[in-house]
Amino acid sequence: MGSSMKVNEIADDINKLACDNGWWDPPDDKQATAHRLICEHSKDLLELASEIELIRQSDRTTTPHIHSDDALTGREAAAFLFEMCESHQLEATKLMLIGTEVAEAVEAFVQDPHHGFRVEDSGKPEGFGVEVVDVIIRALDFLVHKGLDPAAIIQAKHDYNKTRSRRHGGKLA
Repeated sequence: MGSSMKVNEIADDINKLACDNGWWDPPDDKQATAHRLICEHSKDLLELASEIELIRQSDRTTTPHIHSDDALTGREAAAFLFEMCESHQLEATKLMLIGTEVAEAVEAFVQDPHHGFRVEDSGKPEGFGVEVVDVIIRALDFLVHKGLDPAAIIQAKHDYNKTRSRRHGGKLA
């Protein structure tokens, strides 16, 4: 229990700092535009998450055809990156899967008006909170796999964030 209390204390401190620095304030017009843009492009991550789930549930091993207008989509950019950096493809994939977990969290957030979690009869936890935790789990797994110390990094970044001004640099989101 001691370590979970420490994690919760750190999480509470991180959230308090984010609130104090304006990251949870209602958006102004420019911020609202940035937020709309983020939401519009989140559908690309949802599509990617759906494609990955289809591949996982089938014996499909081919990449689906990617449609494009003039600009590269996120998936096309990722495919290009993979071709250019084949030796880092696994790491890039693992990082992109963090993004698919975020997309699943958005989907669960929209579908669940209570934004909580439940445990199915099978014992599997489901819901918005679980999807957010999946983001954390994938991120922590990646850091440890790369030989990094997540607790030290979280503490260092949080300590640095404490020195930053409100909405440092006028960031929109």
